[in-house]
Amino acid sequence: MRGPGRDRDVDRGSEVGRRGQQPQFAATLQAHGHDELEIRVRTAYEEFIAPGKFTFRARDNAERLADVIKFNWEMISTDGDEVAAVGLEIFFLGADGRIKADYQFIEN
Repeated sequence: MRGPGRDRDVDRGSEVGRRGQQPQFAATLQAHGHDELEIRVRTAYEEFIAPGKFTFRARDNAERLADVIKFNWEMISTDGDEVAAVGLEIFFLGADGRIKADYQFIEN
């Protein structure tokens, strides 16, 4: 996916990286503020939901600690119940309780 806040990140301090092996890449997405969150949701809908190829469901593991919420989700193929992707979502909440930043890690 392309758009604001989308990039690929490397854990440069990992044990693998220190041993001289190929670093492990994790696809990550970031959104800060209402405008970027709106773009993220609209883009995901247009790319995955609107064509009718996938649905999303949250796993039952949401946890909150102060102003941070984390949970995993699954992207499910509509032509079966196959899990096409799994991600970890981390929300940072503002004083008003609304999401002020969203970090997404695509795990597979």
